[in-house]
Amino acid sequence: MKKFLLKIIKENWLIITLITFLSSLFFLTYPAGYLSIDEHDYVEGAKLIWQGKLRQECDPQNISQIDIGDYCIYKYNIGTSFFLLPINLLGENAVYVIAHLAFIVSLIFFYLILKQIKLPKELIVFYALFPAITYYSRTAYSEIYSILLSLAFFYFYIKNRRSDNILAGVAMGISLFVRPTNLFFYAVFILVEVLRKPRPPVFINNVINLFLELLIGFTPFVILFLLFNDYLYLSPFKSGYSYSGDLNSFDLSLLPMNLLNYFILLNLFLPGMLIGAFFSKNRFKWPIILGFLVLLIFYSATSNNNWKSDINLIIGIRFLMPALPLVLLLYLDVIKNIVKGRLLVIITIVLSCIMILMQYMHFQYLNENVPQWLENHKKGMQDNELSWY
Repeated sequence: MKKFLLKIIKENWLIITLITFLSSLFFLTYPAGYLSIDEHDYVEGAKLIWQGKLRQECDPQNISQIDIGDYCIYKYNIGTSFFLLPINLLGENAVYVIAHLAFIVSLIFFYLILKQIKLPKELIVFYALFPAITYYSRTAYSEIYSILLSLAFFYFYIKNRRSDNILAGVAMGISLFVRPTNLFFYAVFILVEVLRKPRPPVFINNVINLFLELLIGFTPFVILFLLFNDYLYLSPFKSGYSYSGDLNSFDLSLLPMNLLNYFILLNLFLPGMLIGAFFSKNRFKWPIILGFLVLLIFYSATSNNNWKSDINLIIGIRFLMPALPLVLLLYLDVIKNIVKGRLLVIITIVLSCIMILMQYMHFQYLNENVPQWLENHKKGMQDNELSWY
């Protein structure tokens, strides 16, 4: 047993070291609280699920509620709140431990994917120390759960076994509850996978089997999703956003400027990341890229983006997070023969320093602003956003 454990540690020392480093840094800079209505509503949603009170009595002092007739609701998708259910036993402050654990599990999935597609496992540092990803692992936002589920989907999908395809379908189904627009990526990914292959009879049978296996995992969650929407939002095809006015944020005139901003951000922190992804030789390149581009275009045509903040280099790509780690995989495939040895060590040290600085700044910002946010919220202030962007 001792030899087996030593072997595991020896073979996986890098990811063990990274988890130790990231967890130590996380607990040393433990978040003091949240600073946005989004996070508040995800946390409150977890409490309401626990109490069985998703249909709320309307309270004029509760600025998060939306009145839909006979009762009030929160607009946000319920999936993140399900992940946060343990706070009802552990206390509200445990929300950050849950997010951190989701990040650690996603890190393990990324590590396993690197080994599965035969990329150097040392490249895990680019995911582990990516500022935008680690930032959302310190919050109550939904992004880290979308990332976890997309990596789980991809890992099980590339293993290409019946049981794994079913699990890939389960990951898609859960993701539907976290953020329904995540399905844009999954749908395009699977469609491109099918279309790019030859068409002999054997292939047709394989495609049918693939769809059936994915549907076995996915369909129960679709049924639950539609039933849930009908119960809470009075229609299977409505959500909280149907009543909040957010659906009106879609505006094609925003497309050019948002696309330009996203293009800059996606190629700036890791030089040429999005451009480099197009030169990957990984066989999943086009399913990933086209799925990512659909998300990119969709969110570039909404007014939900905030480009005024200096911190956008880190967190401005929020809405693209579900597919971002897979684009990163393609980028790593391109630079794998360049970034190694001493250069990789230098990059790791630089990224670690950026990580320490970012988490300390976020820690300080929360300590300074959380008391003010809580006071504003108690006063029922409508514009109570002090988030770090």
